Amino acid sequence: MPLPIAEYSNLSKGEKEMYDVSLKRKWDEYAVKQYWKKEGLQEGIQEGKLENMKSVTRNMLSLGLDVELISKAVGLSVEEIKKLQ
Repeated sequence: MPLPIAEYSNLSKGEKEMYDVSLKRKWDEYAVKQYWKKEGLQEGIQEGKLENMKSVTRNMLSLGLDVELISKAVGLSVEEIKKLQ
């Protein structure tokens, strides 16, 4: 938690420098955590979409639909679909 202005102004030059470095380090750490949290969320969403697409593909295969047709419908390559059979 940042120091109140009155307390900060009473610090020596060296103490202010140390405090500023400490505060910057905390903000940098916070920014990195927020970035990776957002990246992890995006990655999880993409993985979920892919798993859903694979599930739909398996269902279409079980209905006996043509692999070429499934490929056009879901956007997976024929090779990827054949791996799911």
